[in-house]
Amino acid sequence: MGKLIVGSLMFSASIFLIATGVGALVGIPMFIGGLGLGIAGFTSLGKTAVKTGMAAGKIARDMNSDRDS
Repeated sequence: MGKLIVGSLMFSASIFLIATGVGALVGIPMFIGGLGLGIAGFTSLGKTAVKTGMAAGKIARDMNSDRDS
């Protein structure tokens, strides 16, 4: 979650720096880094959601099998 937040902030700040032209030398690397961190954050959230879904499914199956028996 932290990667997603930091990446979003870096991306937003870089857009501002590039748009003003003053900090374009700083803004371009920040743009690339922020975009990379944002993508890594989304990927991490996706993996967490899959693991959580699998754990919830296992619990539901166990509860159903206990109820049936």
